[in-house]
Amino acid sequence: DDLFKLKQYEEANLLYMKASYIKTKEQYPKDKMLEIDQLILQQNAAMAEYNQYVSAGDRMIEAKEYIKAKEKFNLALTIRPDEQYPQDKIREIESILVSQELALQESYNDLITEGDNLFTAKAYDQAKIKYQDALKYKPEEAYPIQKLGEIERLVSDLKTLELNYQNCLLYTSRRG
Repeated sequence: DDLFKLKQYEEANLLYMKASYIKTKEQYPKDKMLEIDQLILQQNAAMAEYNQYVSAGDRMIEAKEYIKAKEKFNLALTIRPDEQYPQDKIREIESILVSQELALQESYNDLITEGDNLFTAKAYDQAKIKYQDALKYKPEEAYPIQKLGEIERLVSDLKTLELNYQNCLLYTSRRG
């Protein structure tokens, strides 16, 4: 019973088996052996499930599907919370995700800076491209959308001014 409480099921099972041979009519050791068999089956099933999650997580890391891999390693930890391997893999994934986010932010910032410089230089068509590219990195950001709206208004205003100017020239040339 002490070994059973310590979850040393194989050793406990051997002692229950010996007790069962000594007292063949005693039901208690037989019941404990059945219980141990069930517990071992459950442990084996849990271990198989744990191994499936870890294997899936490893495959997903190789495929660079880091979010899904992290989910698999978290599931593995629900089965075996003290295992170091899934914990290490989760830390590795988090580090990769942070570096990816930093790289994404840097690319976004570079495009915004280029767009702003082009906007200031009144190169609106080129600035528009930079702001649109920035939105590919961070589609939820308001700033590039705001700048694209400003460009559209400025270009529209310039077209209107040019059209008015052309009409003025035409009117003046007819009168003149």
